[in-house]
Amino acid sequence: MKKIDFKGVYLEKCTYWLIIAGVITFVSVFKFLNLDLESRFIWATVLVGIETYFVFYLNRYEPKVINFNNDQFEIVYRNKIFFSKPDKVYLKKDVKAVAQPNIIILSDNNELICKLRKKDLSNTGWSLITNYFV
Repeated sequence: MKKIDFKGVYLEKCTYWLIIAGVITFVSVFKFLNLDLESRFIWATVLVGIETYFVFYLNRYEPKVINFNNDQFEIVYRNKIFFSKPDKVYLKKDVKAVAQPNIIILSDNNELICKLRKKDLSNTGWSLITNYFV
């Protein structure tokens, strides 16, 4: 059984954007809202919490590891908190793969399974994935 580990580049990118948005949110709340200090902290924390929740939502289809052999494969997902999908074994013949230049989208019965991004893999990992699914 072959194993491919994903780097999590999309999650890292979303985390950087979350930090930037959080700083902008905190500065905006403290500069433009005319509230007492406790209320400003509450509003800023709630807004950054919503932004964090959104990052989990965007990363719900990102794999951490794929183990595969000739006729089946297992996906271990990166997101284990909100919007998490259970790790699952799929049969290769039941899964449809749509290849784009830098991403492969796997679906099963019109339900999205995961998104495989080229930036998350080495060149050999990407060639293994493309040869297996496409």
